[in-house]
Order: sequence, then C-alpha cells, then structure tokens
Amino acid sequence: MSRILLISNRSINDSCRNEELFGRGFNQSGPCELRIAEASCDPASRNWSISLLPEHHGSADFCYPSRALFDQIVSEVTQGAGSSSRWVLFIPGYCSPCKEGLNKSLELSQSHDVNVLLFSWPSDPWHEVTDPIQSYKRTQDAAKLSAIGLRRALEGLQRVFVDPIRNTSRGDNFRFSLLAHSLGNYVVQTYLQQPSPVDMDFSMFDNVILHQADVDFAACKEWVANIKAKNETYITTNYYDKTLRSCSQLINSARLGTASKGVFTPPGVAHVDFTSSGKVESQHWFFGNFPNQCIKTFCTRAIQGEDAKYSLFQDQSEAGRYQSHPFVH
Repeated sequence: MSRILLISNRSINDSCRNEELFGRGFNQSGPCELRIAEASCDPASRNWSISLLPEHHGSADFCYPSRALFDQIVSEVTQGAGSSSRWVLFIPGYCSPCKEGLNKSLELSQSHDVNVLLFSWPSDPWHEVTDPIQSYKRTQDAAKLSAIGLRRALEGLQRVFVDPIRNTSRGDNFRFSLLAHSLGNYVVQTYLQQPSPVDMDFSMFDNVILHQADVDFAACKEWVANIKAKNETYITTNYYDKTLRSCSQLINSARLGTASKGVFTPPGVAHVDFTSSGKVESQHWFFGNFPNQCIKTFCTRAIQGEDAKYSLFQDQSEAGRYQSHPFVH
C-alpha cells in the first residue's frame, strides 16, 4: 500500500479530520510554518481521512513525532518493504484546494506506483475577488511566500529522509523525484532565485519534472540551470494547453508550458513536447491514467526516477528536444 503524506503551510482547522483540515490561506503562525499529516482515501466513498501529527511548535524542524514517522519510513525503505523505495514530492498548481492536491496525489500513486509527499500550499484564493487578474496575482504572491516553506521542507527531508536512506546499502534502489505542476513551478522558480547561504540545487532528486509550467517563458534561463537534478530535469509542454493559454491572457506573457521551440536545455535538461500527440488536444494534466501509452510510459519512468527519454523521439534539429510521436520532415 502506497503512502500519501502532506507537508503544508496552510491554515489548520483543528475540528476537521478530512480534506478540510488544511484550509485556505497561510498557517496562523505564518507561511514558513509547516505541519505534517498522513492521508488515506476510502476506495468506496472516495472520502479522505487525514491524521495531523500533534506538533504545536510546527514541524518545519522535523522534530518528534514527525521525525519518528520518517524514521519508520527510512526503516521500511532500507529493509526493502514492497514499493516503499519510490517517492515523489508533488507541488500542485493554481487554484488547487487541499482535496484536489490529494486527489492528484492518489492518481500519481495508483497510476505510477509511487509514494507521494504532497507539498500543499495555499494556491486557492482565500479572499473573494471578482477581478481574475488580481486573484491570479495574489496567488502568485502566495507562491513566492511558499518558496520559503519549501526550502525548510527540503532541508528537513534531506536530513531525516533522503540522506539516511542514500547512506545505506539500499540507497542505490531508492528513487526520489520532484513533480511541480502548473503554478507550482513558480514556487520552485522563486526558491531557486532566492539568495541563500546554502547550496540551492535539487541534487537530492533523481528527476525533476517541470510539468506544464505556469511561469514566464522568457525568464526560464535565469533559474532552470540551477536545478541540477541527480539524473535529469524534464520540461513538458503542450502548445494548445487551454489552462496556460488562459493564464497568458491574464498576465500577457508566454508561459513555459506552452513553448513548442526554443526551450532552454543546458546539460541534464530535456524538453518534452506533447503537442499534437494522440489524445493530447488542450490537456493540462498528463500524470493521471493518461490514454496515450507513450506519454504514460514517459510519466511513469520520469516520476519513478528512471531514464524517461528512451520511449520518446529526439529532435535532430534542436538539441535537448523530444516528442512523444515521430517527427515528420
């Protein structure tokens, strides 16, 4: 049975034990305050049950009982228990309430056989806003503030989760990837652009997947080169992505996730263009049980930390660019 864990800087509704536990807006102690919870979904009712770890000081420091939870997971991984060695940190996109992030996490778990760490940030506007541009800009501001919480989460995960596993004899079998979806990529971008006294790269991740990134296409060179994943960074695009085209209209800027050519691909970065492949159309989310087998194979291998390029077709005219269907010259 795959695990789904939440790491969140959202507000807490103490009276709830379902998907309403994490509310809209930031934690009452601020956007850097993180709490950790375990989540499970009833397969019949599709209702969620969430168990919040009782840490009143905030779990950004990954002290007990969150430390005890990760000690248990490290033990499971190092003892080779089932599929416990494949993990993904998932960062959802714009206007994703906690329940939507959980539902997508369940899709990832069931479709690609991975355990999920959901970084649930307040991407759903918590004020009633009639102006869609202002609503979007406020959510961008929330993404910027959440980048600090992401930094604290990554520091804690590396210390109590990733390093203890990689330093054992089972470390070679352990896979840990990052999947940032849509505006979740703006959290990543802000993280990588922040001045920091510590190394900011993502070398703890086997693969980093910038999935349909809702970020400025022209600015991607400023931060993509700083990712430095252990194996590969994948940038997926769909020129006809309806959601990102709507975002472009709001802010009058080309989005990275709709770029068909010219994506910045330094060594270790691959541009994977889904445009015009079968079943793609105006799709914005490819990591569920997607009906195109080539794309699903790519998604599974990418999220499981493996080489995902072998099932794709390489563009001989543009270095680092791949498609999920043959090129026609």
